[in-house]
Amino acid sequence: MKRIGHLYEQAFTREALLIAFHKAARHKHGKRACFNFEKSLASNLDALHRELTDGSYKPRPYYSFMVHEPKPRRIYAPAFRDLVVQHAIYRVISPIFERGFIEQSFACRIGYGTHKAADYAQAALQQIPRDSYTIKLDIRKFFYRIDRAILRTQIERKIKDARFIEMMMQFADHGEPQGIPI
Repeated sequence: MKRIGHLYEQAFTREALLIAFHKAARHKHGKRACFNFEKSLASNLDALHRELTDGSYKPRPYYSFMVHEPKPRRIYAPAFRDLVVQHAIYRVISPIFERGFIEQSFACRIGYGTHKAADYAQAALQQIPRDSYTIKLDIRKFFYRIDRAILRTQIERKIKDARFIEMMMQFADHGEPQGIPI
């Protein structure tokens, strides 16, 4: 399998960061963090670009809070500027990983999502014989148990840009020895 390189430079151009800002700001224009970033957009994007280029960029600590939908879950929200960087990363890696997804993978994919997943599940359930069995699984605390070393190895199978991988893995660290933030 061919590994892809030179992604860092591609992901963090000024133009790519502007596109990432617009993606990050979508549905967030009413949020204070988005407003504060946008009111000095050019200087904030320049600062991000400079930090990413000179290697001084570090994600800020996550804002952590609990939700109870449908069960208690700890959510880790990045600072808005880090969300911009995450969107810049996603824009570059999405096509690389997209071709490896099965058709029934609905999360975080353009043109997919929860409504399409529900429609698929409904159609599939209507096509099976009445005497069939269906199993619903929910892996308890799945994201909190992901081994980041194994995750990194899986990423390295497709991406050979060490600097880019290091940037990606910074977002996987949330202060716990294992798991990735939700």
